[in-house]
Amino acid sequence: MAFTTPGTAVAGSVLTAAFWNEQVRDNMLEVAPLMTAWIDFSSSVTFTNFTKGSATVATKYLAIGKMVVFRGRVTLSASTMGTDPQISLPVPADTDARDTSFGSGIIVDSGTRVYAVSCGINGAGRLNFTTADSSGVGTIAATTPFTWANNDVFAWTITYERS
Repeated sequence: MAFTTPGTAVAGSVLTAAFWNEQVRDNMLEVAPLMTAWIDFSSSVTFTNFTKGSATVATKYLAIGKMVVFRGRVTLSASTMGTDPQISLPVPADTDARDTSFGSGIIVDSGTRVYAVSCGINGAGRLNFTTADSSGVGTIAATTPFTWANNDVFAWTITYERS
């Protein structure tokens, strides 16, 4: 079912059940996800050379038709940061969306400094991150763009097409 451009009733028209079902019911069902709450999702977080410890992972998403908006936050505690953080997606990305979908985020050095990051969906269908350091764009690593410690955060929002 797809959204139908609303019709115009004119004087003397017979408003049938089919008219109401198409114009009201079906269109309301189509736009209903725009008014729903975000859905909690338990993402898996993987890093190369990463000990997660008790890091807190909080992710949510909203799916509207083929569009998915995915946001999340990882707060490190009793953890050692590794390289190349990757996050599982709540809804699989369309193959064409891989390596072409981009979002943005931040990483916070214990609340003292904020860095902008870019995120995208890699060929394996997982969310990964890059940041600018003194040498240009690079992956997030144990000491890039700073030495990670407890209470450091990375957070993101990305919109992509679902499969």
